[in-house]
Amino acid sequence: MTIAKTLFSFLAVYVSLMLVPSIKVDAQSSGTMTVVGVVVDENDAPLPGVAVYDAANVSGGTVSGSDGRYRIIVSRKCTELVFETMGFKKKTVKIKDTALIRMETDAEVLEATVVTGIYTRKADSFTGAVQSISADKLKQVGNKNVLESLKNIDPSLMMLENLEQGSNPNAMTSMQIRGASSLGMETTSLKSNFVSDVNMPLFILDGFETSVEKIQDMDMNRVESITILKDASAKAIYGSKGGNGVIVIETKSLDSGKTAVTYTGNIAVEMPDLTSYNLCNALEKLEVERREGYYEKKVTTTTDLLKNQIVYNDRLAEALVGKSTYWLSKPLRTGITNKHSVSVELGNRELKSFTTFSYNNNQGVMKGSFREVVTGDMNLAYRHKHWTFRNIMSISSMSGSESPYGSFSEYSMMNPYFAPYDSEGNLVRKFYQYGPGSSYVFNPLYDASLDVQNTSDYLDFTDNFYVEYSPFKSLKMVARFGIDTKRTGAEEFYPAAHSRFSNTLDTESQFLTKGEYTQTRGSYTSYSGDLSAQFNKTFASDHDVFATAQYTISEIKYSEVSHYAAGFPNKRLDNIIFARQYLSDSTPTGAAGLNRNLGILMTVGYSYKSRYMFDGTIKGSASSVFGTNNRWGTFWSAGLAWNIHNEEFLAPASDWLKQLKLRLSLGSSGNQNYTTNKSLPVYNYYNDKYYDGFTGATLANMENPDLGWEEKFEYNLGLDFRTKHINLTADAYVADTRNLVFNRSTLPSVGFSSVSDNLGTVRNRGVELGVNYTVFQKRSSYLTLLSKIAFNENKILALSESMRDYNSSQIEAAKASGSESPVIQYYEGMPLHSIWVVPSLGIDPISGKEIFVASNGMLVDEWSATNLRNYGSSDPLFNGNFGLNAEVSGVGLSVIFTYYGGGYKYNSTLVDMIENTSLEYNVDRRIFSNRWYYSGQIAQYRNGADTPTKATSRFVQLNNVMNLSSFSLYYEFPYSLIKKINLSRLRASVYGNNLYTWSSIHIERGTSYPYARTVSFSLTATF
Repeated sequence: MTIAKTLFSFLAVYVSLMLVPSIKVDAQSSGTMTVVGVVVDENDAPLPGVAVYDAANVSGGTVSGSDGRYRIIVSRKCTELVFETMGFKKKTVKIKDTALIRMETDAEVLEATVVTGIYTRKADSFTGAVQSISADKLKQVGNKNVLESLKNIDPSLMMLENLEQGSNPNAMTSMQIRGASSLGMETTSLKSNFVSDVNMPLFILDGFETSVEKIQDMDMNRVESITILKDASAKAIYGSKGGNGVIVIETKSLDSGKTAVTYTGNIAVEMPDLTSYNLCNALEKLEVERREGYYEKKVTTTTDLLKNQIVYNDRLAEALVGKSTYWLSKPLRTGITNKHSVSVELGNRELKSFTTFSYNNNQGVMKGSFREVVTGDMNLAYRHKHWTFRNIMSISSMSGSESPYGSFSEYSMMNPYFAPYDSEGNLVRKFYQYGPGSSYVFNPLYDASLDVQNTSDYLDFTDNFYVEYSPFKSLKMVARFGIDTKRTGAEEFYPAAHSRFSNTLDTESQFLTKGEYTQTRGSYTSYSGDLSAQFNKTFASDHDVFATAQYTISEIKYSEVSHYAAGFPNKRLDNIIFARQYLSDSTPTGAAGLNRNLGILMTVGYSYKSRYMFDGTIKGSASSVFGTNNRWGTFWSAGLAWNIHNEEFLAPASDWLKQLKLRLSLGSSGNQNYTTNKSLPVYNYYNDKYYDGFTGATLANMENPDLGWEEKFEYNLGLDFRTKHINLTADAYVADTRNLVFNRSTLPSVGFSSVSDNLGTVRNRGVELGVNYTVFQKRSSYLTLLSKIAFNENKILALSESMRDYNSSQIEAAKASGSESPVIQYYEGMPLHSIWVVPSLGIDPISGKEIFVASNGMLVDEWSATNLRNYGSSDPLFNGNFGLNAEVSGVGLSVIFTYYGGGYKYNSTLVDMIENTSLEYNVDRRIFSNRWYYSGQIAQYRNGADTPTKATSRFVQLNNVMNLSSFSLYYEFPYSLIKKINLSRLRASVYGNNLYTWSSIHIERGTSYPYARTVSFSLTATF
């Protein structure tokens, strides 16, 4: 079959060549001639976008078309043509042999460089720890978005599970590279949507800083490559911003000068995943209520008791005939996502353009929720002699909406014997609860019918301009300037009939204030520019020298304001202009920030005979975020590497040993992911108080002119090993984050209880190991098995007295009111995210009380905050992936499992749905056999209806999770079939994401918004 297909492709190319002469004299000029031919790859498939030019005249030329054909007019003196394109070996061919050009794949070129966002280095001479990911690898494991695919590739990039937001299309992803190292506790109300999470890595898009929201919304088809910078040797070039790691994303390049139109269409089906929910049906819930005497509790008269018994009997009669409402299904749907992308590539060797239009409409699994993104991008490049000009412009528009059905937790709480509609098919507004207190429960479906709004939008414009000048091959000077401006908005509306206003009195004045509207408007502007010179030259064939000098300046400015209005008696009055008044006792709130940065960078690299390498970096960073006495920070790195495989004593092993490289690096980088006002005095104004005609003001934040950056000092030892079948990478690291930003206690005489300061040290240490094993590979057919695992643990090394004061305040607060969830505390020698609970021996069968172990070892039945102990860390000890990639005769398969474990989680489902539930709402089925309700019963759970359960070790559980994260199957149609319809490429794919989850802890996942399983279908066609 393979031989027949190859023969058919060869004959097709041969016939096409016979139809035209390969060389002819131009009729208009006897001094020129026209050369035509076809360029194909190793499988004889046409290869578009190949640059073709006269070897003696590099200023002119052409590119092959979508069918691989080229046509070039050259001088009759021309003797050779050059054929060049990315990913293939450059070929120089005698002009008489140019009718059919078969290009050879250059695997070393495809994997030979490391893109840092500032410069590009040869991978074999780079000493840093990096992960380079091509666009094909990214699409192989998913097509939802860039971040969803990244989590399936490199476990050192840990995507934090959001048990609350689940698969909400409007929720932003949180992530960490090599674990958390900052406290991440904002104590100011001025934190804005424009401020990054304190442990979030830095994102660089085409050389410029960008946000996680932009990366999550961007079209994956734009991506050319992604590089994750992990250690100091790799990320010190970003100074005070690189401490959390750097993710560098490069969009499609224009080096090949392709001429083609590509369409990619995706249709995804999202199905709610409710496997973590285990709620009672109507009969089960009624039995729980009967068993625990729910209808008899707190009843003082026989009449009330009889009334409650009638209610119970009526509900039981309905349940016995099968009437039970499955409330979880009411706000849900099967979500359909449409994504479409069209790219147009035009140009020649001098002027090239790449234009992309994309549309993404993600319909979430909760009714009415969606995120719609429309993007247009244009990449222009012009090359003239030693100059290259490039401009990348992007415009994105997003509109999104949260579900009007509210939080999913409202539906999980609803009793299954409640019928949402009455006998006439009308929505019931509220259900009367004839149990203790005779209260009532509101129907969330009724609220959803009231034209509730919770929307957001933005319009983003980005323009990045580049000028490169190369006076000679070894020197390149680059100037870059970028601007990013963004306008954001959000609207939130609840009419008077909504249940949130049920406690408002119905007097005329009170009724007129029912209904609320919140309107938020924000703006963000970023300017960034840099000048750099890059030198790269080989001396005497053995000495490679690389050097970069760069000067950078940037400014980020943002502001955000929210207005609150009240008085919307009618659901149709759903605009803020219909408000009766501003919300009582409220004023507009918002946030504003200004961050200016300046950087001076020097890097050097040296390689001797491609055996011994050295990299050095020094970066001076200044930022307005820091205190006035501490503006400048200096960051540095040094790296060594040894390419052992290039040593002469390993020459006999060169047939099978492709790489054996040792790496060692150390250095420092910083983190400034906190609000811009921490080091500055911030004032609050009293608009209702005046003195001598002036408004009163008071300091809300104490100034600290010495506040600096969080500094991370790192060591990294790495190994790269590659043979024909095995590719292994291993890294071990230790990273100390010093000068943590936190609030320090001050003397009362100062006038403030605390001030932001640099306190404490956290250590992260870990090991990363990745192995790929190629079972077989023959041309385009292969089978590769892969596995990666990353171990990471953090520990607090040093704390200040103020941190101990903070711990004391946490304990005092827990003593005063108790705590139903673990108490946050920080102690030296403990993990950063320790789970602090009181040790427990279980439930006393006689009394039903919980038996605790006091700090002195005594057994007590009263919870006390003084007995709190650390019961493990909520951070996973390890996470990784394993799977396979394969392709045979155009059919490809990829299966990826991801997992994490070794950490602990406090199982809030057991607390909220079994112990602390008052039976007014639905409960977890585990309440049947394990909740205590009579003397002598051996039970796992206590009855906390009257006295809620406090933070206890009984609910600290080992959290091991494995997920069938990605499944993809594709078929690449042979060119011999699709050329008949004028296509140069056609590929059909099926993807499955997050198909099934196995977990050692049975906890409800997706409490405010459920998780989803996704199956998508994709088609890519190039004309």
